[in-house]
Amino acid sequence: MLKGMHKDLEPFTYITQKNFLSSELLTQVYNKWKNADHGDYWITCYDDQNKQLQEHAKKLWSVRKKLVPHTPDMLNILNCNKNDSFFRIMVKVMDPGTSHQEIHTDANWKQMTTIVYISPEGLGTLFYKGPNEKDFVKEVRWKQNLAYSFIPANNSWHNFKHLDGMKDKRIVLMFTLCNKTFYR
Repeated sequence: MLKGMHKDLEPFTYITQKNFLSSELLTQVYNKWKNADHGDYWITCYDDQNKQLQEHAKKLWSVRKKLVPHTPDMLNILNCNKNDSFFRIMVKVMDPGTSHQEIHTDANWKQMTTIVYISPEGLGTLFYKGPNEKDFVKEVRWKQNLAYSFIPANNSWHNFKHLDGMKDKRIVLMFTLCNKTFYR
């Protein structure tokens, strides 16, 4: 296991990692997006900051290797290797009081999802054992610069909220490992 990583098996297998980005890069990303409008922003890798994020994406291959043996019901059963996959990076900005995402599992073109909490405050991600609110199991609590990774599976039910009363926007960085044959 890499330094600062923790693996959990309930309600589905995921790995958390503290201090995912360097303090300098975390500050740069936060400052760049803290005044952005509510929305999803796909990042290209043309400037130096985004190239640094691509380097972090490459490190996530070792995380995926640790998750695969514990995720027997993966949605995408195709072989995943560096030749048939690529990382997409997205910044998701949510204003306080925005509605939460429906409880869902990720699409089958995703080989792995890693979320990094960027803003200083926010509500964490909620994990469920099924598609209903009554199936709630736990929350990956918000801690700035905490990352969590999981492989989409039949049981990887989750959602997120950002309620009224929060001072900051909810800003997350999402690294998605995509399969080229599924995602076009």
